[in-house]
Amino acid sequence: MKQEETKLKVLSDWFDQNWGKYIWDTKDSSLVINKQVYEKLIDPIQNMKLTITPHEEELVIDGWEYLGPGDINLDVYLDLDYILDYEIDHHTVAIKFLIPWLDGLLKYFGFNLFVDFADINVTFHDLEGIQDTYTVHGDETNVNNFYRKKPKYWRLIE
Repeated sequence: MKQEETKLKVLSDWFDQNWGKYIWDTKDSSLVINKQVYEKLIDPIQNMKLTITPHEEELVIDGWEYLGPGDINLDVYLDLDYILDYEIDHHTVAIKFLIPWLDGLLKYFGFNLFVDFADINVTFHDLEGIQDTYTVHGDETNVNNFYRKKPKYWRLIE
């Protein structure tokens, strides 16, 4: 397990230092918009931090128990006085752009965002100190495919 913790720390450190180089890779986005709109969406992002924290509760879905590293947290720091000044609804940005983008990025590290982590939290911060979080809860995980391809962080309870 120590090796896994080291891998997650390396991932987090790498992300914190390199996200800006890859944020313009929009191929995983489910938004159908032009480059000018992406600029309005990405330009206010001043910084991002990625952390993985233990999942607090037991997570069991249809007989599958989650034993993985926990919740993945993406903190997005906006260069805006108020979150509501964002040109596009920030929850839409999380759902349609940041989460698919993060999933595509994590694949290079051997992770599947929607299977390997419990909750996915995207927290937006503005300059006034206000924050708002969009969460995809772990109990929304689709376990139907687990029977064909057993994921590394889930075990079938017998």
